[in-house]
Order: sequence, then C-alpha cells, then structure tokens
Amino acid sequence: MQADLLTLASLGCHPLSVLTALTVQDTAGVEAVLPIDSGWIADQARALLEDIPIAAFKLGMLGSVEAIAVIAEIISDYPDIPLVLDP
Repeated sequence: MQADLLTLASLGCHPLSVLTALTVQDTAGVEAVLPIDSGWIADQARALLEDIPIAAFKLGMLGSVEAIAVIAEIISDYPDIPLVLDP
C-alpha cells in the first residue's frame, strides 16, 4: 500500500485508499491476509466517490470474493472512469 501511494504521489496523483484486506507481509511475500467486511469496503469507496472527483481506479489485492463483488458493483456505476488492474 505504501509503495503504491508513494509511486502515485511522485507522478503528481493524489491517491485515495480503500482497504480491502490487512496483510502480514514483508518484501519477500505475504504471510497472512485478513479480509475487510464488504460493507466497510463499500462505505469507504462511496464516501470518497461522493467527496472527491476520481480520475482512475487502481485495484490491487482484493482479499475476498465478497470484496470482488462489491467493488465490481461500485465500478460498474462509473463506466467512464479508467480501471487499472495490478495483479
């Protein structure tokens, strides 16, 4: 998360985060994942979308099938906003 934020900021972007999972990780890999409740994900995203114009969505690790479903629903409401997938 921090590396993505720093990279985007260095490119002149104002990144906003919606957390979908908490991880235990280091530079070598992910050791554990704790998914965030999909209702919380939706609430985080909708709060930002109602507050600030969004130029693009960037998706990283989503954490759960429920997170994927709620994010798919949200981004379908904004078909003109570009989507970047980060595997």
